[in-house]
Amino acid sequence: MARVTTRYSAEYVRAGGAEAKGVYVTTAEMLRAEGRAEGRLEGEAAGLIRLLQAKFGDASAAVHDMIRRASIVQIREWTVALLSANTLDELGIR
Repeated sequence: MARVTTRYSAEYVRAGGAEAKGVYVTTAEMLRAEGRAEGRLEGEAAGLIRLLQAKFGDASAAVHDMIRRASIVQIREWTVALLSANTLDELGIR
């Protein structure tokens, strides 16, 4: 059954020409872009955690969770604010 489905899908894409291929590629590209965005978010969160540890010492699990749940915009704002902050409270991270 899978073989028929795969063959049918390939024939459908070929018959649909560029339009069907474009939809297929667009979906694949969208999934890759989502994966890259998630990777960037995780990387920036990990970087902020390392910087916080270097400046203030080990942070609580709650702080780690708060950072990992934050948006990339918030993480970037905290990273910049970290340069002048003297405490986690000044950053609004608890």
